[in-house]
Amino acid sequence: MRFKLTSLVLVFLWFVQCSQTESIKAGDLTSVFPLEVGTTWIYKNLVYHLADTNCVMDTICITGKYKDYFIEETTHADWTGISFVKYLDNKYILYGRVGNSDTVFYEYPIVLGYMNGITGDVDSDSLMKNEKVSCRESLNITIIPDYTVLGEIDTVYCHYFTSTCPDVSHRYDYYSKKYGLVYNKAIQRNRGNIVQEIILEKIIKKHKQK
Repeated sequence: MRFKLTSLVLVFLWFVQCSQTESIKAGDLTSVFPLEVGTTWIYKNLVYHLADTNCVMDTICITGKYKDYFIEETTHADWTGISFVKYLDNKYILYGRVGNSDTVFYEYPIVLGYMNGITGDVDSDSLMKNEKVSCRESLNITIIPDYTVLGEIDTVYCHYFTSTCPDVSHRYDYYSKKYGLVYNKAIQRNRGNIVQEIILEKIIKKHKQK
């Protein structure tokens, strides 16, 4: 689903005033968590077709705050999406999104990334009952201890879940406590081949003017 900016969100974006930009290299970053306004992730988005491969650069940026939520702006080609997120107890949680005409906060926020050490199948019904949060459909988590991110070996948490896209059967999200979302791949329905990869290329931090 695609989302457009509203005048409400644009007001929040004006608050981000930065004087310095730092490109994060391997070993230079302690962690992107807790979240900070001005952090930007840059991804290479590869879509595989029979004849060729399409490549665009996507960005995710923490542009400001609304109450105690962080405003996350995602840009892909000609559209922009706005979400409200937090990082709590080693979980990356989506609380709501800006739609075409309004802003929606979820009754059960969605845990996008589990980095708290749990593995195996995650039951969304139990989460909603016991923790008042939800997760992706048919979510399964495995831990990969030796995964290369931006040239550095790190531990990542692989999330396997059912996709809502009609041409994709399921997706994998790889999360790192140090770098956030580092990789995503989509598996084509009925074929089993990879049809899309989203790969972390760079992290940029902007420092507020003192």
